[in-house]
Amino acid sequence: MFSFRNAFFLAAAALATVTSAAPTGNGGAPGVNQVAQLVGVHDVLNGVAHDVSVHDVDVTVADLRRHNPEQVVNGQEGGLNADGSISDLLSSVTGGLKTRDDAASLPELLVDAKAKLEVVLANLNGASNGKPNVDVNILVDIVGQVQVILCGILDGVKVIVGHPIEFILCLEGKVLAIVDVCALLTTVLSLVCIILSCVLRLVASASIHIVAPLVAGIGAVLCELLTCIFKLVPGIAAGLLPTVGPIINLLIALKLEAVVNVLKAAN
Repeated sequence: MFSFRNAFFLAAAALATVTSAAPTGNGGAPGVNQVAQLVGVHDVLNGVAHDVSVHDVDVTVADLRRHNPEQVVNGQEGGLNADGSISDLLSSVTGGLKTRDDAASLPELLVDAKAKLEVVLANLNGASNGKPNVDVNILVDIVGQVQVILCGILDGVKVIVGHPIEFILCLEGKVLAIVDVCALLTTVLSLVCIILSCVLRLVASASIHIVAPLVAGIGAVLCELLTCIFKLVPGIAAGLLPTVGPIINLLIALKLEAVVNVLKAAN
């Protein structure tokens, strides 16, 4: 199982190469031997990562979470009824929303996201398979999966606003301490940073302009997610800060300084 302790070893190893990697002769693309050592599944489980690096590129934030309003309700355009009411539209929208009875607690959301991100990381490892680059379509899909996972947490957090704190922090019938919730959140953040670092390492130089804005879009999701979590449980912001040093450095290397600002502003 990918533990909180292993996440820190992995983040630290990733940071060491992110901050020290020199450009290669082919415009920044990694060599075969470098990628052959890139985030093997066994290395992840053992808390060891090799040669995780990112390209130094300027990116712009592209938040892809917002869809065309015409596609909000089951992919169809909503409108007024013949009598001018909007009851059918409201029914369609509310029918797809989670109710409080279906809500998951914050630890449950984080545990679920952690498991899904581990699968994404394993799939990325399988796609690389010792190759210097991975097809850009695969990498775009990987980033998309990360975004869906993070948006799932965000939606779940919004559902439980106003719940008793005993429910918000509950996991398997026990109310977790703030420090334990912070450990789960730190692990999720670590996995996200590691996946994004690997994606930027594996993308060909000619395709970096496609992937980099999508990575920046993850930063927009993280900013909103962290802001919502800090408002939901104010103690998490202070509890998280002492544990996210390696993550902050990775975020800076990924050019996601806005996320760093959210972490700092909350304290």
